[in-house]
Amino acid sequence: FDASALNLEYSKRDMDASFDESSATKITLSGDSASVSGSGAAAEGSTVTISTAGTYIVSGNLTDGSITVTTSESDKVQIVLNCVKIASSSGPAIDIQSADKCFITLAEGTQNSLSDGSAFTSEDANACIYATCDLTINGSGSLDVSGNYRHGVFSKDDLVVYGGTIRVSAVEDGLNGKDSVKIGAGDISIDSGADGVKSSKSTNPEKGFVYVSGGSLSIDAEDDGIQAKTYLCIAGGSIEIDAADDALHSDLEGALNGGSTSV
Repeated sequence: FDASALNLEYSKRDMDASFDESSATKITLSGDSASVSGSGAAAEGSTVTISTAGTYIVSGNLTDGSITVTTSESDKVQIVLNCVKIASSSGPAIDIQSADKCFITLAEGTQNSLSDGSAFTSEDANACIYATCDLTINGSGSLDVSGNYRHGVFSKDDLVVYGGTIRVSAVEDGLNGKDSVKIGAGDISIDSGADGVKSSKSTNPEKGFVYVSGGSLSIDAEDDGIQAKTYLCIAGGSIEIDAADDALHSDLEGALNGGSTSV
C-alpha cells in the first residue's frame, strides 16, 4: 500500500471559514416556513432549495423542514449556520443532492442544532447531514447533530472537519465519508450506535482512508471507534475512544505519527 499517493492536504477554503455577509443570500427560518432575501435560493413551505453557487447565511428555527442543495456538479456552495435549529421528520435536515463541494460554516459565537426522524421517505439519503459531494464543516461556532435514522454526517465523497465544537449522536455511524475523512481542527464528540468515524470505499486504492491531524476527538462507539477501509493515520490532535470493538481499525495499513490517543 502506497500511502504517499493519498491526498492528505486541506484546501484553503477548508481552513478559511470567512464569508462576505454583504453579498450573501440570507435565509430566515420561522417555524413551518422560511423566507429568502437574495438570489440562488427559494423557499416553499418548510423546504429551502439552494440552486446556484454562492454563500447562504441561514438563521432561525424550522420545526419540520430542510435545507436542500440542488446546484450543478461544478458549483461550490457555502452554508453559514447562524443560530439555526432544524428538525426534519422524514429526511435529512441538510440534504446536499448535487454540487461540486459544500461548506457548512459554523458562525462565530453561535449554537446550532440539526436532527432527523427515525424514517426517511428517500431511499438514497441516510444521515441528518447528507451529501452526494465533497463536504467540509468549518468555523468556530457549535453544532449538535442528532442522526435518528442512521448516520449523523455522511458524504459519498470526501468529508473534512476543520473547526467548530461539534457533538454528534447517531443510530449508526457518527461521521462517515465514503471516500475519506480528514479531521484537522475542532472539538468533536461522537456517541454512535455503530462506528464513530468511518471511511469505507474499497474500489480505489487512493480512497477509503481516515486522517486525523489536529483537534480534539472524543468517541463512544458501539462498534469501532475509527474505521478505515484502506489507511488510518493519526498525525496530531487529542483522541479519546471508548469502543465496543476496535478502537482503531484499518483493513490495510495504519500509522501513529503524532498527537495523543487514549483508548
